[in-house]
Amino acid sequence: MEQIIDLLNRGSITKLDPNDVMALDSYQQRTDLSRLCFDALLSMSQCEESSYSSSFDRSSTVPKSISANSSVSQPSKLASTSSSANLGCSAISSLLSRCKEVLAGFTRDEQGAGNLNLPYERIVEMLSILNAVSTLIEGLVRRPNALQTGYFRELVNLYPVLVDCIPSCRCDRQVEQALTATLKSYEMIMRLKLQSQ
Repeated sequence: MEQIIDLLNRGSITKLDPNDVMALDSYQQRTDLSRLCFDALLSMSQCEESSYSSSFDRSSTVPKSISANSSVSQPSKLASTSSSANLGCSAISSLLSRCKEVLAGFTRDEQGAGNLNLPYERIVEMLSILNAVSTLIEGLVRRPNALQTGYFRELVNLYPVLVDCIPSCRCDRQVEQALTATLKSYEMIMRLKLQSQ
C-alpha cells in the first residue's frame, strides 16, 4: 500500500512545461492525471476516518449475542480496521507533504512571475489544495482523539506556509477566497485545543 500511495503522490505532481507548444496535449493529459492522483490521495486519506467511525459505531451498537455469532471474527475486524487506519495515516501524511510543496511552489512562482499570470492549471491546483486542507481539518475535528493524531501537528505546521501565500493569492479572486476559508477553518483546530485544556 505504501507503494501505491507513493505512486499517487508522484503522479499528483505536474512536471511538464505549460509553455512548450510541442507538448501541449501531453501537458493537458498530465494535468488531468495529476488532478486524479491528488483526488485519489484525498479519498484514501478519508479511509482512516471512516474506518475508525464505523468500527466505533459497530462496537457500541451491536449486541453481544450478534457479534459473538458473527461469521467474521473480532481479530480480523480489528486487523481490517488497523490496516485501513494505517492506509489513511500514510495517505494523509503524503497528502500534507504534497500540499506543502504546492503551496510553497505557488508562492515562489507567483512572486517570480512579476506582472504575468500563472497558468490556469496552477490556479486549479491551488484551489484543490486549499479545499483538501479544509477537508482534512474538518475530518480531524470530528475525531474523538484528534489531538493525539500524527497529522494534527502536520496541519499546525502547515499554517505558516498558508500565511506566506496571502500576498501571492491576490492574483486570483477564487484562490484568495479559498485561502481565506482555509485559514478560517483553523479556528476549529484552535477551539479543539482550547477544549482539551
